[in-house]
Amino acid sequence: MHIKMCSKKFLIFSAITAILLICPQIAQAENAPGWYNKGIDMFNAGKYQEALECFDKALEIDPKLMQAWTNKGAVMQVLGNYQEAVKCYDKALEIDPKFATAWLNKGSSLQMSGKPQEALECLDRTLDIDPKFFQAWLVKGVILDDLGRYEEAVKCYDTALTINPKHLDAWSGKGMALQNLDRYQEAIECYDRALEIEPNDLETLYNRATSLNLLGNYQEAAESYTKVLEINPQLATAWSNKGGAMVALGNLQEAMECYDRALEIDPNDVISWCSKGTILAMSDRHQEALKCYNRALEIDPEYVLAWKYKARVLTSLGRDKESIECYDKLLEFDPDYADTWFNKGTALVNLGRNQEALECFNRALEIDPKDPWAWSSKGWLLGKMGMTPIEVLSCYERALEIDPKHVPDWSKDNNIPLSELPEYKEAKSAVDGQGE
Repeated sequence: MHIKMCSKKFLIFSAITAILLICPQIAQAENAPGWYNKGIDMFNAGKYQEALECFDKALEIDPKLMQAWTNKGAVMQVLGNYQEAVKCYDKALEIDPKFATAWLNKGSSLQMSGKPQEALECLDRTLDIDPKFFQAWLVKGVILDDLGRYEEAVKCYDTALTINPKHLDAWSGKGMALQNLDRYQEAIECYDRALEIEPNDLETLYNRATSLNLLGNYQEAAESYTKVLEINPQLATAWSNKGGAMVALGNLQEAMECYDRALEIDPNDVISWCSKGTILAMSDRHQEALKCYNRALEIDPEYVLAWKYKARVLTSLGRDKESIECYDKLLEFDPDYADTWFNKGTALVNLGRNQEALECFNRALEIDPKDPWAWSSKGWLLGKMGMTPIEVLSCYERALEIDPKHVPDWSKDNNIPLSELPEYKEAKSAVDGQGE
């Protein structure tokens, strides 16, 4: 099951509240505060280009109006022009180096520009000026989370929550950081606190469902994704993840319906194509599964799971030469993945290319010497190649040391362990006979 995460929204804070206290609305518009206040009205109305023009007018009249520079930066940030936004915040900070909101917004813009370390420095400057600045702790948590510094992110969200314990984004952000630490139950508790504040927050509902999925609580996860889809039935990732929960519950028909819905919304969703292919393969519909994997690889030729599952389906169809081509592709991506070497070896055995197969099993065991399947397959192959019983038995014994109840891939009866198979008994009898 492949679960898609919901990315957090990155928050932008403007200095509008503080500015309104400094520059109240006045009747005349032909002065800096008047243009500035008009710009705020445009900003709040979502008319960003008009807001920009108003802030420019204010700055023509008073180039030292720090708040106008800050809010012009906020408009640039909303419009995605992060480089210009940073320049505006720098202008504001030239006027007042201790203006915390400008440091905060500069950090936000730098983060959105892909400069997280510089962004953190700005957030630290913000908090040096105002250690109780709630939004700064919140944004710092977002940046640390994006950097993979999840424990530090949790601490930032905790600090934010001591300042404002009823803030949706703080609880939701803490939940995401805990989710990234694989602390799913704690994450769910945070999401529940967030949902007490806003019961229909789509992102929180989605991430809560994802934590339930990762925790293995598939029934509740499926129900949670259903609630997400009641709010937004066009969210392809929710359909896809619900499909994964349905697979885990053994409800393949409903899972297929979920993946089909996901692909109606997003025909380029490689995970849904791959997952749909897996359901078809589980139902022995291998040709249809192959089409799904091929479609996934048309969209993303480097999607490793599609190559892996395509190779398996080709083996099931008896097309071992083509499956080996898939394994070779996988080895280009990761030459040290033991399972790929093992599976390639199995396909080579099917083609009668025993020496090459043996080399693959040996390579798998170099990477993972505790793989019982590679040891038992190597032993079986050595027997087939006419090697000495002691060489064969040595491999079987290694497999049984690792797993005394090991059932080999090559066994015709999947319920009989290696220790009870005739191949093992014959090798052991021959070796014991040599010792007499």
